[in-house]
Amino acid sequence: MVVLDGVNHGIFSNGQLPIHLLIQDITLDTEYEKLLQDILQPISTFLLYCRGENGRVVLDSLNDYFVETNKILEPLLKAHQITIDPKEYKSHWVKQSQMWLSDLVGPDSTRINIESYFTYQSAFNPALFNESVSKVTIYLFSQLDTPVEKIDSNEIPLQIHARMFRRDAILKKLGIKQNDSSPERTCKDLNYASYVIAYNRSAEKIRKRFDKRNPGILFHEDIIIPSESSWNEKNILVTRHNRVLHVTSYAYITENNDADGHIFCTLLPPIRAMEWIYYGIYK
Repeated sequence: MVVLDGVNHGIFSNGQLPIHLLIQDITLDTEYEKLLQDILQPISTFLLYCRGENGRVVLDSLNDYFVETNKILEPLLKAHQITIDPKEYKSHWVKQSQMWLSDLVGPDSTRINIESYFTYQSAFNPALFNESVSKVTIYLFSQLDTPVEKIDSNEIPLQIHARMFRRDAILKKLGIKQNDSSPERTCKDLNYASYVIAYNRSAEKIRKRFDKRNPGILFHEDIIIPSESSWNEKNILVTRHNRVLHVTSYAYITENNDADGHIFCTLLPPIRAMEWIYYGIYK
């Protein structure tokens, strides 16, 4: 497979694209003639190979196209792996989010073990257990909002309904006295972190083009929802005004009674943030 960077569907058409494709297609930021040449080169090389002309020049050219494709796709594949592990039904991203919420650093960070699982249709509240006097294990059960019929595909989840523990609940369970008055991290903080990770892990040429064309992404304060049932029905709020993307999470927060203080977030998956960086701003 060869991926051609910056090429849209329209360049392959000899007429007007159907409206549903035209709306979803990206705009070109390179001259049409230059992109046409970029298309013709790998096609002609492939045709030469199919005709049996597999000399060193042809093979080296094909290999160069495959290497370039790997550079473009590798960050996307890794971002997808961070978001979900379909074989184990785990989410490294939710696990990392819970670790950040705990705010444990240094030796204290080894006192917490997190097992993060996901489902596609419904989820359970998180559980917090003492492994010993000095260590706890947290079990997280989050919901990936991906259409059921596309569970086994590489469909990018629109959001994660993540059910996690508040920092003060974890500290209370560990018997750690909270001495500072620093505010607890919020869903907004986690979504911004998702974007930063996606940006930093994107291919360099993608970042440069994004910086050139990106008018801005704003992360707003969480909207607090009064009940879990209402929160279950909420989707992460993503709007666009004057090409600026606005992202707002819905949060449900419970009181910390008997170390069961929860914070539920509609999280932005890193793979979706990377999709915006690679593709979204060009639509």
